[in-house]
Amino acid sequence: MKKYLFITLVMLNLAACGEAQTKSDSKMTVDQKQTGMQYKVVGKQEFDRLVNEKKWQLVDVRTANEYHAGHIGNAINIDYLSADFKSKMAKVDKTKPLLIYCQSGNRSGKAAAILNEMGFKEVYDLQGGYGNY
Repeated sequence: MKKYLFITLVMLNLAACGEAQTKSDSKMTVDQKQTGMQYKVVGKQEFDRLVNEKKWQLVDVRTANEYHAGHIGNAINIDYLSADFKSKMAKVDKTKPLLIYCQSGNRSGKAAAILNEMGFKEVYDLQGGYGNY
């Protein structure tokens, strides 16, 4: 009995590790069925390529202090932590692709989920955020 329990625990652990590895893939589209969230997390090289295409809207979702300390190109600053985040994002064109980033990728991931709920169709999030840029 202990042997079967041990094997079951090992298999569950391996399955969890495999899932974590899959989610960390920088080219993977995140599609979480429970939230309907869809966006793509991209690495620095891909993000740079997209920024240089000029057809993208670029949004820095960090605080104003973080933004003023340094930001990517012509990014506009819309603070994810501000009370008016959604109302400011509502003014951004939902039909154009959107590139977003924060400091580490945490806030921009949460922002991407909100943007999906708001109707944005094409959102790309910088893996690792500005700190990785």
